[in-house]
Amino acid sequence: MGKLDLLRDYNATAHLYDERYKEEQMPKISFLLGKLRPKEKDLLLDVGCGTGLLFEKVNCKLIVGVDISLNMLREAKKRATGVTNVYSGGAKAAEARAETEVERDAERGAEVGAKALGGESLESQQKLVGRIKDNVELILADAEFLPIRSGSVDIVVSVTALQLTEDQEKAISEIMRVLKDQGSFGISIIKKASVPNGLPKGTEIYDLDEMRDVFCVFKKEGF
Repeated sequence: MGKLDLLRDYNATAHLYDERYKEEQMPKISFLLGKLRPKEKDLLLDVGCGTGLLFEKVNCKLIVGVDISLNMLREAKKRATGVTNVYSGGAKAAEARAETEVERDAERGAEVGAKALGGESLESQQKLVGRIKDNVELILADAEFLPIRSGSVDIVVSVTALQLTEDQEKAISEIMRVLKDQGSFGISIIKKASVPNGLPKGTEIYDLDEMRDVFCVFKKEGF
């Protein structure tokens, strides 16, 4: 499935995601958070945040949710604020943005995250989401081109998302780029998919019988 087809599929089914997958996803989130142990002072990045299920399980200084699907971000905003209107444009414009401009912006180093990340909010670029409460920021972006400043994130979490990217090694590279020197990441990948190439040396792999995902956890030196 191509990236645009994937985007359209998730935009069409975002309102059903929690009903279908929340019960399955929450134990995965809990497992990764148990390994990573985020602190209140941390900046946590959720790559492929979907409907924002992680928001229910963690309390950090700033949680940044990144997803390529506009409607998934709509659902995430509902979870964080109860507000349903997050975008003033049309769905086709959002799809075009996700397929082309996000990649182009990230490639030239545009930083469109929260001010805490040293960048400009997407609110000013396309009236999408931006900061929705004191500690949650939502960004429409591609996991392979994270529009976030290098070395700015304490913890990255990605649950059942990276197997959907076209270039998993590029997505891993982006995660490593945005992590601080003593940062860490936790990733889950469905077992029928391949463990991503490009995982750094020292990544711990967990294959639990009761889980449908394989878990990859990495902590940088000195963490």
